[in-house]
Order: sequence, then C-alpha cells, then structure tokens
Amino acid sequence: MNTNRKISDKFKSLHSMATLAFLIACTVGYSTTLISSRIYVDILRNAAICILPILILLLIKARPTIIIKFLFAFLIYIWFLLYGGSLAVIKGGMPHVLDNFLRDTLITIVGIFIFSTGENEIINTKVAEKFLIYILISLIYTVYIGGFIADYPYRFIFEFTTDLSGNKVSYSQGISKLYGLGAIAAIFLAFNINNTISKFIYFSIGLFLIVISLFGGGRGDILATLIVCFVYFAFKIPKKLFFMIFILAFLLYNISFWIVPSDFAVFDRFISLRDGDFGKRDALFLDAFWLFFSDPQCFFVGCGFGYFQTYYQLPTGLYPHNIFIEAIIVWGAPLTFGLGVLTVLGLKKFIGQSVSTDAFLIFVLFFLLIDSKSGTIMGAWVTFSAAIGFSGRAIVSQIQQHKDRQGTPIIEDIR
Repeated sequence: MNTNRKISDKFKSLHSMATLAFLIACTVGYSTTLISSRIYVDILRNAAICILPILILLLIKARPTIIIKFLFAFLIYIWFLLYGGSLAVIKGGMPHVLDNFLRDTLITIVGIFIFSTGENEIINTKVAEKFLIYILISLIYTVYIGGFIADYPYRFIFEFTTDLSGNKVSYSQGISKLYGLGAIAAIFLAFNINNTISKFIYFSIGLFLIVISLFGGGRGDILATLIVCFVYFAFKIPKKLFFMIFILAFLLYNISFWIVPSDFAVFDRFISLRDGDFGKRDALFLDAFWLFFSDPQCFFVGCGFGYFQTYYQLPTGLYPHNIFIEAIIVWGAPLTFGLGVLTVLGLKKFIGQSVSTDAFLIFVLFFLLIDSKSGTIMGAWVTFSAAIGFSGRAIVSQIQQHKDRQGTPIIEDIR
C-alpha cells in the first residue's frame, strides 16, 4: 500500500512538473518586449523543451499504463492531422502551414500526452503557484531591462515587434495574454488557499496583473481575462470574501481618478471598435462563411489546412481567426461535429473525476476564448491539445464500460 502511494505521489509530482514546463514553453514568447528580452524567452523556452522529454519518460516509467490512455488520444490526433494534411496537399494549402508544421505538431503532441494522462487534477495549487511566480519573474525582468516604463503613463516598449514589422507597435496581444493568465492563476489561488491573509494577497496580485494586462493593449485578451475571472467568481465566491473584494474595488476606483484614458493604447483600441475597427476579423469571418457557399466541399468533407488563404490568395497570417470556422474548413462539418461530441463526452468524464482545486478548465476556457477571436488550429496548442485529450478520455471510458459489462477490465487503473 505504501509503495503504491509513493508511486502515485511520484507520478503526480512529475506530472505537475511536466504541466508547468508545457505552460512555460507555450507562453514565454508572450513576454517579448525589447530585442534583449528574447534572451530570457529563448533560455526559458529551451529549458522547458529540453526537460519535457525527460519528464515524459519518467512518467511512463513511473506508470507504464498511461501509454494506453495517451495512445487513443494520439491516434485521434494523427487521424485529424493526416486528413487535414492530405487535403492541404491536394488543395494547395500546405505552404501556409509548412513553416511551423513540425513545431506545432510536436508541441501539440506533448500537450495531448499531459492532458490525456493527468488524473483528477492537472493544474493544482502547486502548479498554479509556480506558474504565478514565473509570471511575476517575467514582469520583474521586463521592468529591469526597460521593457516596461514604470513612470506615468505606464507602458510596455514593444521594440522587438516594431523592429520586426518596420512599423511602430503600441500594443501586444501576447503581453495581455501572459499577465491575464497570471491574474487568473492568482484569482484561482485566492479561492483555494485557506489562509485569509494569503487570500487577500492573491486577490491583490490578481487585480494588479489585470491592470498590467491592460497596459499590453490586447482588447480580446483583456476581455477573455475578465470573463474567465467573473465566471470563476460566479461559481466559487463565498460570502466572506465580498468584504475583501469591496475594499480592493474601492481602492481601484480611487486610483482610476489619477488615470487619463487617452494616455493608454488599450482605451484607444476599445474606442476604435465604435468605428468598426475589428482588425479585419469581421471581414475574414465573412469570407470564411461565404467560402462554404462558393466551395461546398469545404463544409461537407473539408479542404485541408491553409485552404482559406489559398482560395482568397491571402498571406499566411490572414487565417479565419476563429478555430471553429477554420476547423470546418479544414475537416468539414461532420468530422468537426464528431470531434466536438467526443470532446464534450470526455469533458463530462473529466469533470466527474476532477477535484475542485484544479485550474485546468479555467485555463482552457481562457485559451478557448482567445482562439475563438484570433486563433488558428495548428497554433492553438492548449485548446487543441485539450480537445484531443478529452476525446481520448471519452473513447477510453466507453471501452472500459464495455469491458466492465463483460467483466474483463481493459487495463488496471485505466480510469
């Protein structure tokens, strides 16, 4: 019994480390400001990428049966990858995904492994704490190198993207995403730590990071952060925390009198929505919609990766900016619907087994909202990995139920 418990504890510890490394690998690029900030990005990303294969091998050694769980999810992913890739070759869309194809595929496979093999919690409080520390270190480093100006008007300096594009860049979706995720992690911890002082500290950090996210200027990313936080509030907030939230809200309200909205890019970007400035997303969405009428094959059987850009003769970066619409273009409505059904079934299974102190679902919700307004299938590492992982869980569950009825378990502790 003690041996089994030690193996279980070791597995959970290794899985938590792998989850953290995966999240860092996926998000560290968001912290880019100055050209010199890429040193920090490259060091952390390379470290995470190097440690992930080692952790995966150790996880398999600690519990070999997880290969079965991963295998079903992996086969689903390979099917969708080959189907979309084959159509892309036939329809001419492959050049639009080829540059990052290997990177996106490998990262997604790692995510699928982590999300399909986790037990009853994937992002627990320990992972969330370490992730929040990483976010705060990223901010401190950014201030240290001059990537964030701590004098009014407070702002980030986007030297790297300005140099890359040749035009002055005044906002960064990545910055808003990174510190939005940090805010979500802090709010999650505030609800799942028993100490009252710690709760207040985490709430304060969460509100602080929401403000930092605002300075990034990413409209949709800020809205996604607020939506996730409010949804989490709605399900989790106990009456005794209302007083602390009231105090913090009162402080923010008073601070707001010292801020001139026109001094910050994010307010100008929200105001621009009145003039119909959706960053071409509305036009791309309509083009994607009309593609189903002009080429019905895309709706019924799919047209493969990158076909949208090929059909409209657009550069690679002008994809539909909505993973649901793009999924239908790539695989067709029937296959996309099938993946959706499997995802929902696996999600229900996961919710039934998970514990309340797991931030995984609110992280996935955040990335899902982001990918619904600016994501692409191959680059939606967390969202797509989670969908495939849930699908794998659904199939394993169905097979197990069938075997249970026959009295022959598919494999020990497959659940």
